Amino acid sequence: MVRRFEGGIPKQGNWPTIRTQINPPRVDETSRAVKQLPRNFYDDQWYNNLNDLERSHIDAQPEVSLAFNPELMK
Repeated sequence: MVRRFEGGIPKQGNWPTIRTQINPPRVDETSRAVKQLPRNFYDDQWYNNLNDLERSHIDAQPEVSLAFNPELMK
């Protein structure tokens, strides 16, 4: 757990919440996929198992970079 300190004094705000992931993640097989998300937002295995009609219905958009500026972590 990380909390930023300035000069040995904690900054204002709550401590981070520790999140736990359920293994395996819960998946609702009956729910519909969100349309028009960037292609890299969909699970590769799931997307590759779709037929052409299903893929056209989802209308996945071009991939976007999920990289962030390391300066933000300072």
